Amino acid sequence: VALLPLAIAASRIYLQAHWPSDVGAGLAFAVGVTAAFVLALSWLPVGEVAPRGLGLTVGAALLVAGSANIAMNFDRARESYAPHEMLLPIGLAEWQADGAQIVGRGRVGFEGEVETPFFLQWLGDRTALDAALVADGWSRSPAWNLETLGLLLQPGTGVRDVPVLPQLHLGRAADERWIKPLAGHGRLVFRLWLSRYTVDELPLYVGTIEAEDLESIVGLFTVFEERPLDDADLAPLRQAIDAASRGSEARHVFGDPSAQLEEDDDD
Repeated sequence: VALLPLAIAASRIYLQAHWPSDVGAGLAFAVGVTAAFVLALSWLPVGEVAPRGLGLTVGAALLVAGSANIAMNFDRARESYAPHEMLLPIGLAEWQADGAQIVGRGRVGFEGEVETPFFLQWLGDRTALDAALVADGWSRSPAWNLETLGLLLQPGTGVRDVPVLPQLHLGRAADERWIKPLAGHGRLVFRLWLSRYTVDELPLYVGTIEAEDLESIVGLFTVFEERPLDDADLAPLRQAIDAASRGSEARHVFGDPSAQLEEDDDD
């Protein structure tokens, strides 16, 4: 019973629809109303409650009210809470001279902290980048569904079969997710996001790379554990990207994916 209102309250803060103090006041008011009902009902004679009938009544009420709310308000709410586009234009010379400092050090996670260093900044069309990934032995990550979720419950699952775990950058999911098997039971994971910057009106993308080892827990579950990156794993991809960009109008800048990100108290 408490899970639904708590999830709604958290979503209001996350979507920046209300201040945390507003949500806290609303929860306090809800607790007060609930306490008032408890006191009022405690004065009434205690009768037998039919769980099945009560469950059907509550389920029917949620179905009717929820369906009506979705039908009338969903499209408007989705438009209202859509992420705001903040495209920041910068010049090509400015980006080439100091792109890493302007765009940022790495992926900004859910809590607003830089969590993963950027491996790549890619400017322009992604076709050449996709071709470079394929040439280096990368493949797109499988999508999350019931079938792939069930693979986590099998200890013999291969590195190509398990989807990439979702990660956010500035509140957005990755536009592309790629994997490359490594020797043994490991893989490299490449994620690419459309940044909020444009360079001479061209879209600028940022990407991260992580190394994961496939592990089995007591022979029952399959999990991936992150491990430090090896420069030898990244050299072939750097060469493939350099070769692909020479044959296209796209440009790129490499970062250091193994850089240690220091905590900043002011972030």
